[in-house]
Amino acid sequence: MAKARYQALKVREIAQGGDGVAELPDGRICFVPGALPGDRVDVELTRDKKRWARARVLSIAEPSVYRVEPECSYVSKGCGGCQFWHVSPEQELAWKAKAAFEAMQRIAGVVLPEPVLHHSPQIKGYRSRVRLHQGEDGVGLGFYSAEGKRLIKVGGGCEVAMPLVRAVASDWQARLGALGAAEVLIETASCDEVVITVMLEREGLPGQTALDALRRDVDADAAVRGMRVRDEGGASVELGRVEVDAGEVLASVPESEERTYTLDAGQFRQSNPKVNALLVERVAALLSELGGRRVLELFCGAGNFSFALARQLDALYGLEGSFETVRAAKMMAAGANLGHLGFARADLFEAKSYEAVVAADFDTVLLDPPRDGAQEAARWLASAENPISNVVYIACDPGCMARDLGVLSEGGWRVEGLEFFDMFPRTRHIETLAWLRRP
Repeated sequence: MAKARYQALKVREIAQGGDGVAELPDGRICFVPGALPGDRVDVELTRDKKRWARARVLSIAEPSVYRVEPECSYVSKGCGGCQFWHVSPEQELAWKAKAAFEAMQRIAGVVLPEPVLHHSPQIKGYRSRVRLHQGEDGVGLGFYSAEGKRLIKVGGGCEVAMPLVRAVASDWQARLGALGAAEVLIETASCDEVVITVMLEREGLPGQTALDALRRDVDADAAVRGMRVRDEGGASVELGRVEVDAGEVLASVPESEERTYTLDAGQFRQSNPKVNALLVERVAALLSELGGRRVLELFCGAGNFSFALARQLDALYGLEGSFETVRAAKMMAAGANLGHLGFARADLFEAKSYEAVVAADFDTVLLDPPRDGAQEAARWLASAENPISNVVYIACDPGCMARDLGVLSEGGWRVEGLEFFDMFPRTRHIETLAWLRRP
């Protein structure tokens, strides 16, 4: 069956997620990846629903005044890794923030304060880690296309990756090809080393001959500290040192005369170190303004905020779901004699985890959950019996944050401020900071 086509659709705005928004002749909303406000585009529908549609651009009949020539050559090949190379960074952030703000107000069901915007100091070469893919043919590393069906091979050509990460991706793509279909994470381990994690899309690790060859390559490459190869069943093998310096993950690392702290490779980390530093600095200033001295930190990770805040707090207690991450945070706190910092493992997506928390011990909750948000934490904070007076919430998904803000608002909390950080320039993603008080 032939797919419907339309000519000269006028794109009116950017939706949360980065798609252009147009209107079909029958009045339905049509989402068009790669289209900008002011474009007139000829399109072909890729999804045709009763109330909305999605389309791909066939040609641009009339370009938007905002459209610029992309600095990345893979845009024209359909790479879906980034969404905004065809517009200025300033306009990109303005559109992302506007779309996120409108969606948040709609989802939260409350009036939110106008957001403050924070630009990234870099729009190229900022990512300290990239997650690439290789197909069964093993020829080249890349990203999936915008529609998610084709693998666009970029090798070491990703413009947003740090030069070191790009160089290793280029040098290693042929050697990794023999492993077949896999997801490949390359992350900085120091200023001049990376760790490679290969997640095979099959059960069964490579044979000993192949592993021996990879081990020799790791040992011979000064830029690769180590490699971990893992299969779908969870079996893994480590070649070299699969650990990263703590300073590559944390905004502030505790000082110790005895050792240099390292963390296991593959853990969550913000991939834009400069914007992460801006965010942590802003949170520190905000806690000072709010008078937060005794902080309960939820989803604390290995202490990205915790150790940066240590000197200004009387106490901080961090909860995190990963045993390995909590162990690392405890070790660093003990090594630096930071006895007022405590860490424990807890499943923060379970309501029962909050039953053991003595809320009266804290004046502020700081939380930085993963993309799914912090629904159970919001419900706990919304309880009328909860005496905590300040909440500082960082999120990578504005929609999930808005859902949680709605829950908090129903519990009497008021959103005092909202800020957006361009943690991921050239992509649809945006980092959100909100703070709340309950009178």
